[in-house]
Amino acid sequence: AKIFTGWEGLKTANEDIIKTLKRGDVWLSMGLTHQPQSWEIYFTKRQLVRSQKGIILKHLLNENYKSLYQSRKRLLHTEFRFLHKDFEMPTSTEIYADKVVIMILVEQSPFAIMIESKEVADSFRKYFYALWKTAKK
Repeated sequence: AKIFTGWEGLKTANEDIIKTLKRGDVWLSMGLTHQPQSWEIYFTKRQLVRSQKGIILKHLLNENYKSLYQSRKRLLHTEFRFLHKDFEMPTSTEIYADKVVIMILVEQSPFAIMIESKEVADSFRKYFYALWKTAKK
């Protein structure tokens, strides 16, 4: 496991996802509610890079967070489904390859925890797809 601290740490953890995956690989993302505008701008730019690289993103998003959906819905290789508005949290869980990154997106002291384990990543995938089946299109 690795811990990334601060805004630069979040960027480093996010870059690992884009560097690790290749065309046709799937990145699963769940959670997340509102975040500071500067963070949203950065992550949306990196999602453009992900899209151009041909990495598939499946994103479970809180239904209250339509602004993120609006800014990213036209990106290639991107699917969204929506979780109930009561399922709101300041975290985002990223599942890719044999890794899971849990981003704690609080403005004062953001950090991310990366776990590298096939077993852990596979268990989070099962959880993701169970939610995906019940989420709204």
